[in-house]
Amino acid sequence: MIVHAICLVLPACFAVGDIEKERAATMPVSQPAEAGHGIISVFDRRVQREGEWALQEKRLSGFRRSLMPAAAGATLELTFEGEAASLLRGSPWRAWPTSAGQAFGVRGDDVEPRPVSEVRGSLMVSIDGGKTRRVGLRTAPVEIPLADNLAPGRHRLKLISPQRSRLTVIGFRVTQGPRGQVGLKVTADAQDYLNDVSVDIHRDGELIDQRLARNPNTGELLLWGLKPGRYDLHLHALGWQDAWLRNVHVEAGSTTRLPDCHLAADPLALPRGSIAQPNRGYPAYVKPGELLPVVQSGRAEAADFKVALVGSWQEYVAAVESSGFDADSSQWQLQVRVPTDLPDGLYHLRVTHSLGTDQAVCAVAVRRQIGPTFRVVKFGHMDTWTQRNAEYLRLLVELTNLIHPDLLLVGNEVNWQYAAGALAACQVPYMTTSGNHGLPGFERYFGPAVGWVRAGDVFIANSCGRWRDQAGELEAAFAHAAGARYRILQGFEYDLPAELARKLDVDFYAFGHGFSNQSADQRDERGPTVELPWLHLGKEFHLVTIDLATGKATAAGVGTSLSGMAVKYPIPRHEPWSPVVFDPPADGRASTVRATVRNPLTVALDSARVRFVMPAGAYEPSVGRVVRNTLSADGKQTEVIVEVDVPARSTLEVILRQTGE
Repeated sequence: MIVHAICLVLPACFAVGDIEKERAATMPVSQPAEAGHGIISVFDRRVQREGEWALQEKRLSGFRRSLMPAAAGATLELTFEGEAASLLRGSPWRAWPTSAGQAFGVRGDDVEPRPVSEVRGSLMVSIDGGKTRRVGLRTAPVEIPLADNLAPGRHRLKLISPQRSRLTVIGFRVTQGPRGQVGLKVTADAQDYLNDVSVDIHRDGELIDQRLARNPNTGELLLWGLKPGRYDLHLHALGWQDAWLRNVHVEAGSTTRLPDCHLAADPLALPRGSIAQPNRGYPAYVKPGELLPVVQSGRAEAADFKVALVGSWQEYVAAVESSGFDADSSQWQLQVRVPTDLPDGLYHLRVTHSLGTDQAVCAVAVRRQIGPTFRVVKFGHMDTWTQRNAEYLRLLVELTNLIHPDLLLVGNEVNWQYAAGALAACQVPYMTTSGNHGLPGFERYFGPAVGWVRAGDVFIANSCGRWRDQAGELEAAFAHAAGARYRILQGFEYDLPAELARKLDVDFYAFGHGFSNQSADQRDERGPTVELPWLHLGKEFHLVTIDLATGKATAAGVGTSLSGMAVKYPIPRHEPWSPVVFDPPADGRASTVRATVRNPLTVALDSARVRFVMPAGAYEPSVGRVVRNTLSADGKQTEVIVEVDVPARSTLEVILRQTGE
């Protein structure tokens, strides 16, 4: 038997690729590693286990299931045919810059804080019974090279965890033949929030692989096991602008070291600016022709205010009818007249004056009519610590856009730059909360911890804290609910006190930390011991339809699994899925486009909306109806919104063709 020593492979030689920054037209989704193509799952029969391992049946950066060492001495032994091998794991735990001595990371889909001393961790690695080496986990690459330059043939790789560890083992990558690797450091605006990034690997114009990379503790990104050749690398993370690294040359047996790559923040994911209201997280509902109150912090000498409502396709000038400065609060109070011809939709609010310009993202919801029903999509606990979970939130946002409700509620979020980036694609008004896993900075991105919005006869309030700390603020917020036919409260914890709920006269409570069968009155696993007088819904995905005339609400979820447990979310976490697939892409080039529309819910989607971007012209869908056709400012393209009815748990095909008119 041939004996080989193992060491951690680090960048060794240097070559320069051409770095080019681009903003992608669409956000591709990082695909999980699947068995085959040199990937071996940790549950493969070639991997033997000893000791205590904890099963994680959650979505991380690869397989549906993963393992975590549950006690010292937990051992994995892989038998493989190949010349090199690496370990595929979930994103490393990270020491949070603003929390001395604390680390945050993902266990399953949950974000947990731990002392740094508990999560440093290491692995003892040996190959073919040879010398054992220690590999530190906190600063190692996300994909850890374990064995290289082995003789062709069968080998035995052994990993021992010397302590209970936060390491999440997904599988192994095994390669044969010549190979090299690419290394670089990735920095970013709002770097405290950037953890891992997605990397799409292109060769000869084709996408050949998609990986999650970048160690959040060091910023280092390593792409291991690449065949010699030239590559284009597409780096993307929700909340940041994309970067392309062009013409990267990989040589056998060496590391191509690239210059540092800096990711600029996505302008739609920046923290809130000087516009206090309306803004991201607390949108204003308004009808065309109505007055829109705007509050902006600033200096008294500002003058010449101009306001625009910026849509996905066009922007509209809104007249400023009055402006006044409050010296006590250092805020300007503006009264803005909404244009009468403004189409229904969600708009950014841009305010320009003599001292500068600011924009409030997803701030104004234009609705000609609210009622007689009010529809809400709600879900929570996305745990957007990692890029993959942010991408999953983005997919649920796309499903929400298809459903086109009056409001989206997202509870108990974590990483505000990732969350803001994912929600920037939302086409309906939304509100979100922090919770037990939230990182610092919620109010900078999404507004006050306690706040409220009025949508016609519907009142919606947010609460991000514990009831004993925020009861007074909530009572003050609900003072603005006078005359509302329906009252909604979104919090993060399931245990809404019945006394407080009665005092606030809550009709519907949505929360992100816990399931719908959990409440303050819960006594056992069967659920509450008393029937709650309000609609009580947890982290699961629901479509809620409220009859504003009667006050009755119905909630439709995803259904149940084979085991009888409620399914939390309608889109698989572990495999590619999209609610709408276009062929060819609806990007303004093709005059005929086929859209495959998927409804994973247990109820039909009436008046679901599909957005096409087409060459300028008139269009007719094969099914459904065109509800809006908006020409671009340059007259070259048009945005076509098609409304369709999609039966429950079914797929519908829509073909949009140019009519020639």
